[in-house]
Amino acid sequence: MLMQQPFLRAFLLLIGSTAFLFTVTVGGSAVLGDLWWKKGAYETGTEIAGVSVAGMEQNAAKQVIEDEVNTWYEQASLTLYLFEETAILPSDVIEFQVDQALTEAASHRQAEIYAVVNKQRLRDAVKSLSRYQISEWIDYDSLASSIEEELQSMKEKRVSFELSRHFEQAFQLEEVSVASVQLSQVESTYLPQWTEALNGYEVSGRSVFSVQETLRELRQPLVDSQGLDMLATVLFQLFGQTNIQVVERHTGLTLPDYTEAGYAASVSAQSMDFKVYNPNYYDYVLQTSYENSQLSIELIGKSFIHDYQLLLEQQEEIAPRTIVQFSPDRRIGDKEVISEGAPGYSVHVYHIERSLDGDVIVKKKIGIDYYPPQHKIEEWSLQETPVDEELIEDTNPALPPSVIYPLPPGGDAVITPVPPVDNGSGEANPPSDRPSSGNEGADGSESGNDNGNSSGSGSGNGNGNDTNKVPEQSDNGTSHDENGESEKPKVKGEE
Repeated sequence: MLMQQPFLRAFLLLIGSTAFLFTVTVGGSAVLGDLWWKKGAYETGTEIAGVSVAGMEQNAAKQVIEDEVNTWYEQASLTLYLFEETAILPSDVIEFQVDQALTEAASHRQAEIYAVVNKQRLRDAVKSLSRYQISEWIDYDSLASSIEEELQSMKEKRVSFELSRHFEQAFQLEEVSVASVQLSQVESTYLPQWTEALNGYEVSGRSVFSVQETLRELRQPLVDSQGLDMLATVLFQLFGQTNIQVVERHTGLTLPDYTEAGYAASVSAQSMDFKVYNPNYYDYVLQTSYENSQLSIELIGKSFIHDYQLLLEQQEEIAPRTIVQFSPDRRIGDKEVISEGAPGYSVHVYHIERSLDGDVIVKKKIGIDYYPPQHKIEEWSLQETPVDEELIEDTNPALPPSVIYPLPPGGDAVITPVPPVDNGSGEANPPSDRPSSGNEGADGSESGNDNGNSSGSGSGNGNGNDTNKVPEQSDNGTSHDENGESEKPKVKGEE
């Protein structure tokens, strides 16, 4: 019994010592921790969201972190975007968990500030996208998670979030061919080379695409040719099927045979260009080819929500008139058709946007395409003109009357517009019967071409073939009714 007492005392001493150590270790830590929250400071090297709080008490550290959060709120710029449209995401959609970060920093020395998204406010921000009604297409858990991850610890202040990445599975937008155009039976020396260079070219988002600048960038020969017009035409029709906006477009004075009025575009090496602006935040890629005289082009990228197309209205075909030229080399009754002519065209060109329901929500006028008619030209014998002098009746009051004079053999008749002379009775008298000579050409007589462009000519031949004259009046002063029959003018007799 006596031998057991020392063992019992030793056992009890061991138990007591263990209990004391446990109390001091666990209880002491709790007591010290409680004292730290009240009076203690963060240890050396402690940071919250990259901001040092070492040596600071909790209240002081909290004030520093809240100041950082408030600064972020003031400077933050958050946006949601879809195609060309953007919406502001209010910064108060985000709430930062400051207290949680302070607690975590006390035990780990390093802590992040987690962002939490208010999903109802996020839904309201998505609804502010007025062009596209897609608020019910969004997976808001996915979108909120992406925002929270991006804004953790206030790492970024200017952030944009693309919405289509967070569409529900049924509404996913794929990378597809969003537009395509083909032109058949077109041939040009440089088309194969240009299409090969353009294949795979990227039309960058929020930027301008120019035919001239792009070909120069690709180190391609830029020469005036019908091939440039073909390329511009197919690009105009291609982008007309998208929301990509036409910035610069020109047309020629003659409608090309490979397309119809309203769908053509022209480009020259130095002056006229074709430009478009891609308003989307996405890039689109051109796929081009030229095989068997067929020019094909596609635009690859994110599929559109709305439908786009070119619309033609007020289409009008303008019938050509007949222009008669006189020649002393022809016998009486001898007539010849020099040019059959061609009709002209006028059309109003629009770009429209349709919603998912098929309603037209945007209708923008691109312009009015006008191609003047190419008049029919006939050559008659000069001897068929009467010899009595008489002023030619002007069928267009907007122009002065005209007088026609015969020329020596080998020349054509010259039309000479002259202003009316007031004789005091309110009627116009004809001018002096001075015959016209080739010298008038030295100060700007016109030599017309089939494009309607006129250029100064100093020749003495007196040729006056302007195919863009007023329809009722021929170049030599002969007027015609709608059936093409001429009303022969009376002029001063031949010497």
